[in-house]
Amino acid sequence: MYKKRQSTMAEASEFFLIQLRIDNQTYPVNIRRDQEEIYREAERQINDKLNLYKDRFPNLAKEQYLYMTLLDLSVRLIQSERRNDTEPYESVMNNLTAEILATLGDKS
Repeated sequence: MYKKRQSTMAEASEFFLIQLRIDNQTYPVNIRRDQEEIYREAERQINDKLNLYKDRFPNLAKEQYLYMTLLDLSVRLIQSERRNDTEPYESVMNNLTAEILATLGDKS
């Protein structure tokens, strides 16, 4: 019974509350300790994009800056995911490997 409680306490200590500030709004977020750097970088990127759009397109509604930032960051995420997609290469490599093995098998 003690082990179960100790495990729960250890899991709880892996998480902690941080305050993210995005466009002058503070958001409390409960995260794993090892993820803090990622959340802080996300906070910085969001604020940088918001400020960029505010500078380039003054006098728009706040929501428009938020939507433009969401779109920009989403497009970058999708582009990154596609660059890192190795499935097409794995398929080609598997086909080539099968052909090589078949050829070697025919010569033996």
